[in-house]
Amino acid sequence: MDNSRESNAARIDRTDSWADRWADAEALGTGGDGRSPPFYRRDALSLLAPTALAIVYGLVVLVAGGGVFATGQPLPGAGVAFGLLGALFAVAAHGTLRLYDDARTVARAAGDWRPNPWLYVANAALLLVGLQAVRFAVAGQPVSAPVPTYAGTLVVALPLSSLVAGPVYVAQRYRHA
Repeated sequence: MDNSRESNAARIDRTDSWADRWADAEALGTGGDGRSPPFYRRDALSLLAPTALAIVYGLVVLVAGGGVFATGQPLPGAGVAFGLLGALFAVAAHGTLRLYDDARTVARAAGDWRPNPWLYVANAALLLVGLQAVRFAVAGQPVSAPVPTYAGTLVVALPLSSLVAGPVYVAQRYRHA
């Protein structure tokens, strides 16, 4: 029998990491009508992380040049490039899935705001495809097979859509909280 003054709940709480306590400490909001599920810091971070990582990558390109992300170079450099781009893809795909799940959960909660997840995911993916088309046009590169090129770009852009849609969704979610 433990005769200490500390309760079991206090001991269990102490075993959680500070990051878990910070992420779940308080909800950023629960919806204007109180029926929407809570929106925790952890949710906001998972939706904003892809954009933050892309900004960091952009700063790396400005400082070190675009060669860091060139996958056509010899193996050590190509491995680094594939690793960095793979990390961005994984973080963005996770953010896109979180956005989709959160929007569906909020829509089912019968609150005032019922977000359509495809509005965010599809529009962001189409924006990324449009940016790729602009990139081809500015470079003066003719696209020999446009349908497969843009279809493939769309397939890659769908999981990457949280790069654009994440901050927009967080702003809307926070506004309706």
